[in-house]
Amino acid sequence: MKKKIMPLVLLMAMALLMASCLKDDNDNDYTYYNDTAITAFSLGTINQYVSSKTASGNDTTIKTTLVGSKYRFFIDQQNDSIYNPDSLPCFSDVKHVLATVSSKNGGVVFLKSLTSDSVTYYSSSDSIDFSEPREFRVLSQDGKSYRSYRVKVNVHQQEGDDFVWSKQADFPFDLSQANGLKAIAKGDTLFLAADIQNYTTLFYTSLKDSLKWRVANSNINTPFEKEAYKGVLAWNGYLYILTDRMVLRSTDGEHWEQVSTQTSLQQLVAASTTELYALSAEKTLKVSKDAGKTWTAEELDDDSLLLPTDNISYTCSPLKTNSQVDRVMIVGTRSGDTYAKAWSKMVDYSDYPVPGKWSYVDVASDQTYNLRNMTGLTVFPYDGKALAIGYLNGTFSSVYQSSDGGITWKTTTDYCLPTGVVPNEVFTVTVDRNNYVWLLCKDGQVWRGRLNRLGWADSNLQ
Repeated sequence: MKKKIMPLVLLMAMALLMASCLKDDNDNDYTYYNDTAITAFSLGTINQYVSSKTASGNDTTIKTTLVGSKYRFFIDQQNDSIYNPDSLPCFSDVKHVLATVSSKNGGVVFLKSLTSDSVTYYSSSDSIDFSEPREFRVLSQDGKSYRSYRVKVNVHQQEGDDFVWSKQADFPFDLSQANGLKAIAKGDTLFLAADIQNYTTLFYTSLKDSLKWRVANSNINTPFEKEAYKGVLAWNGYLYILTDRMVLRSTDGEHWEQVSTQTSLQQLVAASTTELYALSAEKTLKVSKDAGKTWTAEELDDDSLLLPTDNISYTCSPLKTNSQVDRVMIVGTRSGDTYAKAWSKMVDYSDYPVPGKWSYVDVASDQTYNLRNMTGLTVFPYDGKALAIGYLNGTFSSVYQSSDGGITWKTTTDYCLPTGVVPNEVFTVTVDRNNYVWLLCKDGQVWRGRLNRLGWADSNLQ
């Protein structure tokens, strides 16, 4: 019986062995792909070397490290390019950087030399010089085709928190007789309103047109009043002005339409997203919620005698916690006062708005951080703060900064006036939508400055 079973067992074992061999042969059938691409790119640790000074004033270099993987790289498969939209900080050492590269279908990645047409195998453990654009090639698995990518590592060439001024061409018209100036930026147009020979004259230029200033020839029969320049505002695509008891508006500074007649208004002073504000002849504030057609008295939480009457500027910005609520601040001076006056209001324009009223900004009792009453005091919003300058004791003041809604004002070295500017008590400052600060003076000086990082944009800097 055993002799009959043994051949049967051997036969079954041979069948299983043959099946196993057939399965191994099938597993060794490979598919070689003819397409590939780079699918991911990132940098490793990046060294940053920043020049500084020791406490004793000696030059020194401070080394820090950056996490390269935090800077996202965009892969443009259509144009075969790879770049980081958010540039690395200034002084980043991109000559010695590790890179991690992934490819589709197991493509083999090569790196082209900076000095010749030769290529070498890419290795994630080899340092790469990205001080100029590099060419990466990825070879398909079947070895018949490859794709080339231009890799550019963008690095800021400026320190982000440096404020840089540049002198522009002098103003081409004579301002020597001007008793007051006010600059207003509206879109891509810069306006200058000037009190010249007891009338307000308006000039304008395109910010894209190399500052070719022109006189705005108004279609209004009578000249603008001399005090009208103080209240010129840009709001919702229009330029507003109050003159001869008329509220006028224009899109270009030349063709004006009458919005309303207002006998009680003295000067336009501010605007929020939804409202216009004016100082009335009764020395209180009025508001218009219908683009200047009708005006009603505002509620104040303190004596209206604390409202500013001269050098009135304003800031308006949405709250960081609610983009549908504006904080409007009016700052100005009163004759005989040592310090400036500030008022603020929360303007809610959400679906269920909470009414707001004007609140007097109490200053600190020790007066250490109060804003001085200065000739031509001008307050303007910049980088989430309120900045202020004025003319004091024959020269320009330091730049003052408030980060708490006008409660405290401190001199700052983060912002400064341009080197070479000639102090003049008749001047004006405004900020355009590209974050440039414009300074124009009675003697014709025109300066433009900007915080470097406010000019940076997420873009392909190729």
